[in-house]
Amino acid sequence: SGSGSLGNATLLCTILRMATGEWRIQLGRLVVDGTADDTIEPCGRVIVAALFHVVHLAENKREKFQINGSALLHLRNSLQDALHSTVQFLCQPITQPTDSSKSSQAIAGRVLGGLLTEFGVWDGLPNGVSTDETLKALSAALQYTDKNQGALLQSLVMVFASVEDKDYCVKYLDKYYLLGKTLIQFLIRFWKDDATKDTAEYTAACQIAELWFSLTSPPPSVTAPLRKAIFQWIRKEVASNSPKNTLALAPAVDCFLMLFGQDVIPSQREAQVMQRALDLCDE
Repeated sequence: SGSGSLGNATLLCTILRMATGEWRIQLGRLVVDGTADDTIEPCGRVIVAALFHVVHLAENKREKFQINGSALLHLRNSLQDALHSTVQFLCQPITQPTDSSKSSQAIAGRVLGGLLTEFGVWDGLPNGVSTDETLKALSAALQYTDKNQGALLQSLVMVFASVEDKDYCVKYLDKYYLLGKTLIQFLIRFWKDDATKDTAEYTAACQIAELWFSLTSPPPSVTAPLRKAIFQWIRKEVASNSPKNTLALAPAVDCFLMLFGQDVIPSQREAQVMQRALDLCDE
């Protein structure tokens, strides 16, 4: 599209197109020799920020800054290009792994998480990006993730919540351990990690566990490691004089109890900690 047809979104379209082009180049370099320029993280930030900005404008029609149809198409094409590049990168082994490549894999995981909050895995992917490849990339992203997990958590909620044909979707999710060890290990790391998180992240982690439970009906022996991680987090919050995440306690307690299923009940000690957590929520 010519810049004249993009209206007041010309600058945004240009910056995003440049960022996605550089993103693709840097990801290609990483696959070949494990190196990338310092531009890779800023490019990733631009892609995710542009995505959320466009979504915000679409959801707030009264905003003074509006985007015309040509600009929307231009932006969507750029985001589709970013999704394609990111999925391809995460699906490929890096020939010469380096510290730079490991850091970049975590960045790519965050970008993928952001993009998958808007591109549906089951029926909303652009041409050239398959459900199979995207789920493979998502599985890799969960293994590469660092302390910034918000976008990945939200994308997992959307992937699980949008399952319609359960048998079909579960087959695909199982193929890349997204209902098995990769997901469980990701969630356990989340609850064990002491990095600062907001209530929305804790709530999303609980939603993921609940959706996983409803899709797979796992026995107590399978849920035990995740229950333990959630219990330890709740106990730590309860033991502190001033819990940092009071708003997250109630969904965490609900999630912990749900993971027992119908055939097992919490121990007396666990029940006492849960009651104290709920008391804190009411104070």
